[in-house]
Amino acid sequence: MSKLAGFELALITSAEAGEKAERKMSAALVARPDVLAIEARFSNGKVFNLESHLFDSIYSHQVPPSDVLKIVAKLDEAQQAYRPVA
Repeated sequence: MSKLAGFELALITSAEAGEKAERKMSAALVARPDVLAIEARFSNGKVFNLESHLFDSIYSHQVPPSDVLKIVAKLDEAQQAYRPVA
């Protein structure tokens, strides 16, 4: 795990996704056709599954990798700040 970023990333392949792959909820990643999503696991134990369509948009907008990591790092912060309206 990157101490600087506070999270680690792992590829979720179609073989690992099992039922999700069968339901085709996510298309394959452009650069890796066997990958359906990327898992972001934070040091506090929270896990986010980032589906491939997010990365398609990142590729098409030519977002630098360092900015992608900054966006992922903000996911945990954003979820902590979110308070549903009653």
